[in-house]
Amino acid sequence: MKLLAVSDLHLGRRQHEFDLIEDQKHALKSIVKICLEKKPDVLLIAGDVYDSALPPRDAVSLLDDFLFELAGLPLSVLMISGNHDSRERLNYGGRIFEGSGIHIAAEAELPVKTVTLSDEYGPVRFTLLPYLRPADIRRFAEDGETVSDTLTKILNSAGEFSGREVILSHQFWLPLSGELVRCDSEPPTVGGLDGLPVSLLDRYCYAALGHIHTPQSVGRSGVRYSGSILKYSASEVHSEKSLPLVSLGKSGLEDIEFIPLEPLRQVRRIKGPLAELCAAAETEGVSEDYIYAVVTDPIPDPDARRRLLFYYPNLMEMKIDLPDNERTEFSSEAVTRKRTISEWFYEFYLMQNGISPEDGFGESGAEVINKAVEAAGGEEALL
Repeated sequence: MKLLAVSDLHLGRRQHEFDLIEDQKHALKSIVKICLEKKPDVLLIAGDVYDSALPPRDAVSLLDDFLFELAGLPLSVLMISGNHDSRERLNYGGRIFEGSGIHIAAEAELPVKTVTLSDEYGPVRFTLLPYLRPADIRRFAEDGETVSDTLTKILNSAGEFSGREVILSHQFWLPLSGELVRCDSEPPTVGGLDGLPVSLLDRYCYAALGHIHTPQSVGRSGVRYSGSILKYSASEVHSEKSLPLVSLGKSGLEDIEFIPLEPLRQVRRIKGPLAELCAAAETEGVSEDYIYAVVTDPIPDPDARRRLLFYYPNLMEMKIDLPDNERTEFSSEAVTRKRTISEWFYEFYLMQNGISPEDGFGESGAEVINKAVEAAGGEEALL
């Protein structure tokens, strides 16, 4: 049996005010194409289908088109909810979808939802564990139970099974040693619950995990975060997206092939003086890539963003980053004592730009500050 695993679609997401619906449409069409070429028996979708509990209309239409195309293929689709999803909305029409081989588990329940499929070696049972909120754990827990105890009880509620088992889960699973690779789009407490020990998944020959956006295994190759379908933060610039194609044999996991998921637009980080960035762009031509730019000029050009937008219309973010030897930090004494407006401005300008206002504005810099203070009614009015 072949399984293709995806997660963290985040349909409807906006990144720095950019609507990513066309990029997501391209990614979903790529997934359908991979299904046609690789012919998996099952497509696993491990949560965060939508980016919010109230997804925009375009996102709902996109999922509808995606599921309609999948329903026409000779495979089963198993999908669970993530922490970004509305359980009610994701579950809508679920009982009707089952007639087309699309199984959705959006609500936490006892017994946990399972789907059993078969290949030439016999049955494979899939446990569909949707995102569990702390309130779900409290609802299922008995007095004195730990979170691990309650989760074990939820998993065991599927009943005895002697064949191969696979699980879909959207929680924060931690390896027994080492750390996960995280990105800055994930909150500090990723799952709403403390990290869960991956040893609880030992019984499963494969665990298709969602929630962490960087593709990686957890403890063993058979426990894996598929990663998000797009790079949803600057920290993912060097994270290549792929889909694991999992082969199950008679005894369980046999092989994992990683299928590259090529984006509609790349996400890149560029850094350097503005003139160099513009010169490089002149050579390359206008780029539709999503760009995170860091400008390192000692005296920032106030028109820097407009100049970069000419070459990079999808400029997501621009930051000014001075060399360390040109930065000036506020001293504790400077922070605590009472200062004039002119002093505040002077120190702030110096900290931001590494040069004094006089050097930035010319000899009239101090005069400009004084005139501005006077126009505002003087020091006393501002303080």
